[in-house]
Amino acid sequence: MWRWISPYNDIDSDSPLLRQMAGDHYRDHWQPNRLLSYTLRWFAIGAGVTALALFLFVQLNQFNAVGIILFLSFFAGLVLDFRVLTTTTKVFRGEQAPFDRNPLTAVDRVWALNAIGQLRNWGWMSVFCGVRGMVVVFLLLEGLDREFSYVGLLAFVYVVELYWRMQALVALEVRVTSRFRHSYRVVLVSIGLTIAITLLEVGILFAGLQVILAPATEALFRYLYDHRSQYNQPACCTDEIDADLLKIETAIDNALLVFALVMLPVLYGFFRILREWGLRGAVRRLERFSE
Repeated sequence: MWRWISPYNDIDSDSPLLRQMAGDHYRDHWQPNRLLSYTLRWFAIGAGVTALALFLFVQLNQFNAVGIILFLSFFAGLVLDFRVLTTTTKVFRGEQAPFDRNPLTAVDRVWALNAIGQLRNWGWMSVFCGVRGMVVVFLLLEGLDREFSYVGLLAFVYVVELYWRMQALVALEVRVTSRFRHSYRVVLVSIGLTIAITLLEVGILFAGLQVILAPATEALFRYLYDHRSQYNQPACCTDEIDADLLKIETAIDNALLVFALVMLPVLYGFFRILREWGLRGAVRRLERFSE
């Protein structure tokens, strides 16, 4: 399971290729038997720092802790995007000369670059996953008094989205740097791709909310508007109103469950397609370059 998640799923960890191509960038914690402990350590650091920040916000009682942390977690995703783009570009350009000297196939080059790019951003990704994980825990403790089956799925998608996004961006950056030779073009295209991916992801989430969740919420607001005069009626009517509201709330809960079940494979497939498109394009480009 861990090997399937780690970058070593796509490259032989026993081969000297990774160490050879990484050169001065290689780190000891990249070894397969040390990567898991390294991941858990930085995940715990991110979660711990976030927990401390949340505690301070709550104690000060002068800030909207939920809003601030959600903003910071979103901002952390943008920081990770920038980190991925800059480090992957450096790796590719730093190893272009050895590519020309070593008798490696295009597939070997691309998969090694992909693994190195992921490993160089693995610590940052682990920290920000820890941040999002603690945000989920805080929201569950502060904002929810009931347990729903969709909460776990939404929380999982919220945390693991950083991992999927990092993989896709590394692959796309490998393709971009194999296509363009001038640094300013690489930077411009990379920024454009990041913005486009973000907008597409937001569009997917918004479309899912509109199609799946909007009908249930509209029914709730329509009911409240149509029965607004009944709230001033005697207590004998409140049981009927409460029963109707419970049915609508159940419909919303079911809609959220469907939304979580749909978004999990959709977002995974979205980033998977981007990743495959980036890697295959880089392979084709390097094959033409080596001819």
